[in-house]
Formats: sequence, structure tokens, C-alpha cells
Amino acid sequence: ESQAIITGKRAYMEKMSRARAIFENFIIAAIVLVIIQTFLDEYSRFAHWSVQARNILLVTGFCFDLLFSIEFTLRTIWARGRKKTLHYWIHERGWIDFLSSFPLLLLDSGPSVYLMFFAHLHQTPSALDVINIFKVIKALRVTRILRLIRVVKIFGKIHNAESKIAQ
Repeated sequence: ESQAIITGKRAYMEKMSRARAIFENFIIAAIVLVIIQTFLDEYSRFAHWSVQARNILLVTGFCFDLLFSIEFTLRTIWARGRKKTLHYWIHERGWIDFLSSFPLLLLDSGPSVYLMFFAHLHQTPSALDVINIFKVIKALRVTRILRLIRVVKIFGKIHNAESKIAQ
């Protein structure tokens, strides 16, 4: 009977490891896509794309920020369950996951999507001041690029990590 329990545990662990690999690959694909989306979003303003196209990019940015906020929350919960929250934040770059998730969702894409759908409710001068504040907060979007560190990790460890170029 104990052999059946061990076999069951192994099967469960293999299933979880496959699920985790699928999850990691999905997140890596999302990282690459969000970098492309961020570039297209900035370029759309420069190239004067249609309002509809820019709104689609705005909503996709919101979806990515929501996805990464959920991912950060899940990774924090998993790390806490293993009693390795600090390890996640420092050695697994949890601080990057945080900076490129909730602040962007709450300070950039969330309010932008809200105003896109409900701007007609807020046509007062104070609402326009809020929009100007969001323009300053858009600088936070550069934190999305920090997620590329995770993709770089996949292609191998950086040799000579103490060099100025690596840092």
C-alpha cells in the first residue's frame, strides 16, 4: 500500500511539473508578446493610427497587465507555501514581477481602460488633470522590459555576471 502512495505521489509531481512547464512557457510567450504590444502601442501614437486600433492596443495592454498581476500573485502564494517568499523576491526576481504587474495595472492600463469606457461620465476639468497625471505614470511601462531578464535566463546563465555589461 505504501508503494501505491509513493507511485501516486510521483505521478502527481510529474503532472504538476508538466503543468508548471506549460505555465512557464505560456508566461514566456506573454512576455515576448507584451514587449511587442508595448512597442506597437508607442508606435501607434507616433504613426497616428486610428483610435480604434489604439483602443485595441490599450485593452490588450490591460489584459497583459492583469495576466502578469495574476501571475505575480500565484508565484507569491506558491513561494509562501514553500516558505520561500524572500527567496522568490530576491533570487527569482519577484521584485521585477511586482514592478511590471500591479503598478502598471493600477496606475496605467486600468485607469486608461476605465476612462476609455467611462470618459463620458468624467468630463470635468479635474478628470482632465487625472489624465495628465497618467501621462507621467506611463513611464512605468518601461518596467515591462525588465521581464526580458526571465527570457534571457532561459538561454543560459550570464557568464561573468560581475561585468559592467552584464549588470
